[in-house]
Amino acid sequence: MLIVDDIQVGCGGTGRFFSFERARITPGTVCLSKAIGGIGLPFAIVLIRPDLDCWNPGEHVGTFRGSNLAFAAGAAALDYWRTGEFEQVIEARALQMRRALDHIVERHPAELIGVRGIGMIQGLHCRSPRLARRILDCAFAGGMIMETSGAPRHVLKLLPPLVIEEAELDEGMSILAAAVDEAISGTDRP
Repeated sequence: MLIVDDIQVGCGGTGRFFSFERARITPGTVCLSKAIGGIGLPFAIVLIRPDLDCWNPGEHVGTFRGSNLAFAAGAAALDYWRTGEFEQVIEARALQMRRALDHIVERHPAELIGVRGIGMIQGLHCRSPRLARRILDCAFAGGMIMETSGAPRHVLKLLPPLVIEEAELDEGMSILAAAVDEAISGTDRP
């Protein structure tokens, strides 16, 4: 049985509702857990293919279950997702991110390898973990929270909220561009 952990990358992060949709696979179980309703309420779901579901009602329990407000918000978010409008917004923001990140890489080809990712889950691939850490610190000083990923921690991982407005995303990309410039030049903020 294939179990897909879509906790961080599901619910639209890759541009599709499930991260695995492009691969055309049918998992036996899918784990989702995030603020599905978009208002910051934790909500976890375990989806089980009907032919594998051996649970009786109420037998499967876990964290983040039982919040009626989270259920109502999640149901409203899923209704909005079904309209197709949200997918278009995510696609537009993902393109906006990708263009900004590509521009940063074009300005610093010696230090940056490129952009990785899909949808609203993007990464800025640095040539060294040390540079990634310096950029991370500079971005934090500028008001942006990020983390690194990859085995040597050399990719700056960007996961903005799916409901981010265009102007907010531009501001974030500007903070990141300034952080990259600062980290590479070795200058400190005024």
